[in-house]
Order: sequence, then C-alpha cells, then structure tokens
Amino acid sequence: MREREAQKRTSARSSQSPRPALPPPRRLEHAQRQAVRLLRLTDITNFAPPARPDAAVFVTGSADAYVPAHADTLAMWRHVHEEWRGAEVRTLRGGHVSGSIFEVQRYARTVIEVARRLLRR
Repeated sequence: MREREAQKRTSARSSQSPRPALPPPRRLEHAQRQAVRLLRLTDITNFAPPARPDAAVFVTGSADAYVPAHADTLAMWRHVHEEWRGAEVRTLRGGHVSGSIFEVQRYARTVIEVARRLLRR
C-alpha cells in the first residue's frame, strides 16, 4: 500500500511542468529580494524592548556585512538606544563570521556579564 502511494506521488510530481528558469540577471534580483524579505524578519526594531533592556548587549563586527556600519544601521542603533534604555552596542574587530570565530572569549565574557546583570536584580 505504501509503495502505491509513493508511486502516485512520484507520478503526480513528474506530470507537473517545472517552473521555467529565470534568466541569470532576473534570478539574482529575485534572490536579492528574497534575502531582503528574510532579513527584515531579523530587524531588531521589529521587537519590543525586553523587560530588562539594561541587560541587553548587541555585539557587532567592524567589518560586518550582515549588520554593516552605514547610515541606516546607525539610525537603527539610535532607535534601539532610545527605546531600549540601558542596552549597549559593542563592536568587535572583524566581520559577522570572523568575529564569531576569533572573538569567542569576548563573546563568552559578554554572556557571563549579562547573566551577572540579570542576577543582580
């Protein structure tokens, strides 16, 4: 019975015509639009401040391509500073990935520091 159901699904898939491939420039534009849509979900300004914004520490990289240091990002950090009273933004040398690899000690110290802040109150 399972084999018959699997055969039906396979034959149904093969009978559907595949989507036509986009030409290379349009494929790139489509991928970029999709990436922007996905990244909007991670925009910190979409979220309400936490109960303890003073315990929030954002760590970015000086050469970060995911959260680059340009005018839009600086405006975002100003917004976070206004809305998340007491939150900090720290910048490490490097990018999003290299900072995660080469600055593990600093990340660990930051996590411990935040945990201690939370325990104080």
